[in-house]
Amino acid sequence: MELQTLLVMNSLMTLPLFDSIEFIKAQKPPSHLKHLAKKDFFITKKFLESYSGRTGTFNSYRRETERLLHWCNYILNQPKLVSTTGDL
Repeated sequence: MELQTLLVMNSLMTLPLFDSIEFIKAQKPPSHLKHLAKKDFFITKKFLESYSGRTGTFNSYRRETERLLHWCNYILNQPKLVSTTGDL
């Protein structure tokens, strides 16, 4: 990959996908996500909403799911739902 492409990907991967626990229900997918990754966004958002009563758990799961979605979207270049264990 070109250096310019890597720099753009790195800057996108540091952008948060999900808001804090107080605003998760109103959250919309960020515009930088690819179209297919938006389905993953909504599935993950619903998962995170189920932990809205537990701040520590929510924050931990939010951090890890953001890392996974960013990795799938920018490194693997496909949505998480079609990724296989062989891709990992």
